[in-house]
Amino acid sequence: MNAAVLVPAPVRGVRPRRWLSLVVAAACVLTLSARPAFHAVAWTAATPQVEQLSNGLTVVVEPQPDATTAGVSLVVRAGARDDPASEPGLFEVLARAMVGGTADHPSAEDLTAGVHAVGGTASILVDVDLTHFDIHVPAGHIDDALDLLADSMVNPRFGVSDVNDAIGNAELGEYSPIAGSIATALWPNHPAAQAIAALTGDNTDDVTSAFTFTDLLSARNQYYVGNNMALAVAGAVDPDEVFARAEQGFGPLPAGQRSEITPVDPGAPRPGRSTRRSSNNQSAITFAFAMPGYGSPDYPAARLLALALSGPNGRLFQDIRTQHGLAYSTSTMMLTYADIGVLAAGTASVDPANTNAALARFNAVFTDLVQHPPDADALASLRAELRGQDLVSRESTLTAADSDAVDMLEGIPLDADARFASFGAVTTDDLARVAAQYFSPDRAIVLVRQGTAASGSASPTPTATATPAPVP
Repeated sequence: MNAAVLVPAPVRGVRPRRWLSLVVAAACVLTLSARPAFHAVAWTAATPQVEQLSNGLTVVVEPQPDATTAGVSLVVRAGARDDPASEPGLFEVLARAMVGGTADHPSAEDLTAGVHAVGGTASILVDVDLTHFDIHVPAGHIDDALDLLADSMVNPRFGVSDVNDAIGNAELGEYSPIAGSIATALWPNHPAAQAIAALTGDNTDDVTSAFTFTDLLSARNQYYVGNNMALAVAGAVDPDEVFARAEQGFGPLPAGQRSEITPVDPGAPRPGRSTRRSSNNQSAITFAFAMPGYGSPDYPAARLLALALSGPNGRLFQDIRTQHGLAYSTSTMMLTYADIGVLAAGTASVDPANTNAALARFNAVFTDLVQHPPDADALASLRAELRGQDLVSRESTLTAADSDAVDMLEGIPLDADARFASFGAVTTDDLARVAAQYFSPDRAIVLVRQGTAASGSASPTPTATATPAPVP
């Protein structure tokens, strides 16, 4: 399969059910002059409509009458946690084998030709819990997207040659932007961590050679069934027409059974520090913390605390860039799944001579978060910011569709007010408790890519932290 035809979906913005957030803060100056006066206008999102097909597949339609594009997302409850221990990567390869061609469209290129001909995009993402098939097309071309997905799910050729192509082009290791060594150190007992680690090492060929056609076919028959999927469409569409089209296209899928997520004890994280030489002349620093999954009562407070660290007004940027001038930018990324999560905070472009000073400031910021968590006023501001991020991210019809499909599978309310109820219930005491439990610097996995010192300055000798075990 040509990887240029169906490529892994990029890490996107805020997602309500996982609150995946990638925020980069950089210095900027914005000058506004002779600004027109704008007045706030009350805006209410269209309420998504839901219907279940005869085979159990749930269809969600979010009408956006003024949208110029349409987003279509088919999400399957299958991910890295479901890989057999002896076959990590099975569901990554299965996803690509499913779109390797059909009887009427014998290749992946032929299958996606209709979408690409109108300027649309098609992507695949397999994460810890789910498999996402996402399509983004101009308004008026929803049929092209639905036909592609229905044909590939109902009539995959799934021949041996297609499976071989899928294995050869799977670009394994895309379950998550988390390196395998970090995953296993964060969640040593979790099956998804073992899969991520196996697929980001040097033994990918050995791992994938264990797959058989029978294995893939068996997984498809168990997981790619109506009751284990959700289909969502967002854009200028008529819900009744979408429901009818979905029944026609996806109705032949067997009903099957829902594959529920069984929470797994991820094990205590193994903090430590790893320093590697970089070929660049700048250093890069990453702090990774194990976070609670979205099913944990600690998740809402953890998400708000992560936001307190993020962005141009966040504690990391204000300390490391604004107050100490040690880096041009800082970033935070929070990935959350059913029972595990990670917060990665870091900075690139640090002068090698300032590496240890920057590390000290990271430690100071996290220590200060534990000792001085946000007060009541700051908590209110964080709630408002989080709500705004949700609204902004869902302006994209593709993000809206993907979020709606995942919310349905994960039992998260589609209504924004209901979705945010848990964040509204967080107290300052909750923030203090969760900060102490998850954000203490001695829980961090620290990765340092030590740059080459500039001419005339000495590169610092990396110093060991007080944490007990180095990152594998």
